[in-house]
Amino acid sequence: MIMNWSKAPIVRIALLYIIGISIYHFWPNHSIYYFITLTTTFLLFISYGFYLFYTKTIISSTQFLSIAIFISILSLGYFRSYSIDEKNRVDYYENYIDKASYLYGDVINTKSFSQTKTKATVKINKMLIDTQWVNTNGKVLLYLNLPIDSFNLTNHSIIFRNSLQSPNEIKFPYEFDYAKYLANLQIYHIGYINDYDFKIIERKSNLLEKFILFRNKLIKLIYEKITDNSSANLISAMLLGYQDVMDADIIKDFQQAGVVHILSISGLHVAIIYGAIYLLFSLIIPLKYKNKITIPLAIITLWLYTLMVGAMPSVVRSAIMLTLLQLGPVINRNVNNYNSLAAAALIILVINPLQLYSLGFQLSFSAVLGIFFFYTPLINIFKTNKKWLKWLIGSLSVTMAAQLGTLPFTLFYFHQFPTYFIIANLIAVPFASLLIYAGFITIIFAFIPVLGGFIAMIFSFLVKIFINFIGIVSNLPYSTIPNIFLTPLSAIMIGIIIILITLKIYFKEIKIFPYLLTAVLLFGITYNFSLIKRIRYNPSFESLNYKYAIIGQKEQEKFNYIVIKPDSLDLPNIQPKIDDFCTYYFCKEKNKYEINEKVKTHSFYVNNPIISNADNVYIIGNKNEINSLTDSLDFKKIIIDKRKLKFQ
Repeated sequence: MIMNWSKAPIVRIALLYIIGISIYHFWPNHSIYYFITLTTTFLLFISYGFYLFYTKTIISSTQFLSIAIFISILSLGYFRSYSIDEKNRVDYYENYIDKASYLYGDVINTKSFSQTKTKATVKINKMLIDTQWVNTNGKVLLYLNLPIDSFNLTNHSIIFRNSLQSPNEIKFPYEFDYAKYLANLQIYHIGYINDYDFKIIERKSNLLEKFILFRNKLIKLIYEKITDNSSANLISAMLLGYQDVMDADIIKDFQQAGVVHILSISGLHVAIIYGAIYLLFSLIIPLKYKNKITIPLAIITLWLYTLMVGAMPSVVRSAIMLTLLQLGPVINRNVNNYNSLAAAALIILVINPLQLYSLGFQLSFSAVLGIFFFYTPLINIFKTNKKWLKWLIGSLSVTMAAQLGTLPFTLFYFHQFPTYFIIANLIAVPFASLLIYAGFITIIFAFIPVLGGFIAMIFSFLVKIFINFIGIVSNLPYSTIPNIFLTPLSAIMIGIIIILITLKIYFKEIKIFPYLLTAVLLFGITYNFSLIKRIRYNPSFESLNYKYAIIGQKEQEKFNYIVIKPDSLDLPNIQPKIDDFCTYYFCKEKNKYEINEKVKTHSFYVNNPIISNADNVYIIGNKNEINSLTDSLDFKKIIIDKRKLKFQ
């Protein structure tokens, strides 16, 4: 459905506001802030004067007023970004970081880093400078030697010794930029805190934290009542957004099959959950009170759920849109899809402009925008009167539309394209809907000893079928097209090409060839530049510490390797490197091997890399590759098969 601009005023407001946020991102300057403030104020006063005193030129004065309002909205995006940027505060902790010996703050978010370690986001409240505590502000990321369970049931503050450092900058093109990722969260320092350098203190929870604590209690209940870990992991991710203990192999399979969105709470999950909530209230409340009681109660419950899962952008977006769609009939108003989507984006970005750079925000909104824009032309390509075929074409069209909307982002961020995403989504989406309902039923009946156990067993069986299906799709030949590295301009050109082709389908008389040719040429030029850049700076093996560890990554020959001696795991610069490497290359946990109980390895796509540790140099490959090597090579050899590593 092509958007009618006259019926979507909120879209214009949201776009101008986003432009203002983007201007601040590229030019976060005090002088620009004051200039925009003065210019906007001046324009508003002048336009108001024209409107007041020159009624004869009402058209021109109205146009002038419109321009002034547009600039004002754009300025609001800049002002809001400026005001929320903690670096602009006088009490920002970085101003005193060199003088502080200890820091004190509230733990506001935690994620499991390993079975015994936790990543904790800490909001700094005070710093000890000399002998005096000074009030400060800002956020840091700490790596603590505590399991995640230590934080799940109560909220905490922490006092820790100042050992903060800046995150490592990327060394090679198209690496995962961890420093930039943290900067978008307003985190500019990380700390690896020793056991004896911090103290955890329990504290009172605010309202939102109480909702999240309630979620954590539900998660604990799920793991107590559902003994199968795969089933508990999946339902915790799909219903409550808890992915900390999801198996890396399963995540990798979902990514390669093109259905990883199912593991995160999105519009699909929220719609199903709202449907279940509405159904429950409909069974209790008479039908005649549908508009007055049932719908408002269902909406309130939906927002309580949104707060419980941490108010993630995709959930907030879905909740806002569902609220507008449900309230429309109640107040006898038609809801414009684009307006409701823009309203959701505007609300989220007013609360926190930095969400614009969140991958979850970008994928969530681009997917829905893709469905709005591409669904109609796709479904009109194949018209039929058969109901089952209509359903099939409709499902395929929704999947294709969402994929087209997110395509520039997925290629840019993940550097791969899932070939069989249509087949996978066609089966996985309805199956996931079934699992969400089944998960609800399993949790509700979990307290009944015999019946609860039987239902949990059926649910676990369904989960195994689902995971096995995704595994089969991900392991098909050519399930992904890897090594796609785009510049931002290349990604934009892909989006423009898709939009131009869609407009041609909508309006057959429109002439798009000159614009399409220009976009294709620009994409080709920018993509070739990205390839040249990738080849020129192709990383070879990097020694993190010549006594302990080697990291290797070589895209053109399709191997990525990391070799770590256990002694090196306690070094402060090793663990984040492993984390970054495996985030970027999607290391699978089943590819973790032990070499003589001394060297740990994460690997895939291995093709004869040469690696070394403190004692030896190895050449690595499968049995055929190793046997084909000449005996003159003075290296020790490691043969990789499906189960273990063998030395020669």
